Amino acid sequence: FLLRNEFWRDGEQLAARVTSAGGWLDLALRKLTTPPEALSAALRSLPVTEDFQALASSIKPAS
Repeated sequence: FLLRNEFWRDGEQLAARVTSAGGWLDLALRKLTTPPEALSAALRSLPVTEDFQALASSIKPAS
């Protein structure tokens, strides 16, 4: 996922924009995995910006 946060000075002047990349990691397998369904549902329910983009999955099938 990509997450963008904007910080405003006095609510009028953009002070900083931070974009962070992340993923859900299975600590036992040390690989990216899907998050629990409850978390996925909560994230899907959040409002999105006009420039929202769904990212392709980077999870590789088990071999």
